[in-house]
Amino acid sequence: MQLDCVSDFFSVPATKLFCRQLKDCRNSKSTDLSRGENQCEQWIVPLKSFITGKEINYYVHTVWLQGNILHVINDSHVILKDVSGGIVKISLISFSVTNWIQQGVYCSVIGTVVSSSQTPLIQAIKMTKLDNSINLQILWEWEVKDLAHLLCNAA
Repeated sequence: MQLDCVSDFFSVPATKLFCRQLKDCRNSKSTDLSRGENQCEQWIVPLKSFITGKEINYYVHTVWLQGNILHVINDSHVILKDVSGGIVKISLISFSVTNWIQQGVYCSVIGTVVSSSQTPLIQAIKMTKLDNSINLQILWEWEVKDLAHLLCNAA
């Protein structure tokens, strides 16, 4: 899956993931020398079907996460924790911080992976406050598991 950064950035949907899945992803940046263009930075994320156990490596450019803000580091960074127990550091540099960004808030984040490690770094493109309803959190868990199952069994 190769993307032209300018024309295809928003034509490929963000991949719904758990925070803990990003800890094991690896960079797959490449350049298409035949076209002389830089390709979008992509990350390889290991996915596993929670039903069949089948595993694949899946290429992502943008990721979609949901979780609670565990800690506000400063005006430009927060720590997000989701139902998987995983955490990621979210960079808020690309947009203005709003007053709802505070510890405990359940939110949705769409962004790009900047680095992978024990605490991966995600550059937020969009961050939205969601209702703290336990139902939203349970539904999100099933959405992520369902997507992983579909992607693994389509490969």
